[in-house]
Amino acid sequence: MHTNMLIVAAALSNDDLLARLRSLARTEREASAELVAHRRIHGANRSYRNEELRREYVRTLKAALDRRRGADVG
Repeated sequence: MHTNMLIVAAALSNDDLLARLRSLARTEREASAELVAHRRIHGANRSYRNEELRREYVRTLKAALDRRRGADVG
């Protein structure tokens, strides 16, 4: 972590720091999900070429998004 970030973090109130951490965590999850999807979905992927496995992947992805949306509401 850069010293500048530590100085900025130290100046934040607890509520502001918590809000910033939540924002960073959300961004990290989104970036990770994009990376996984990019690496996972391509024509050369044998499991993706299997129609039933592809359907299961989509169901799993939808369930994860639904859970995330539910967590963001509260």
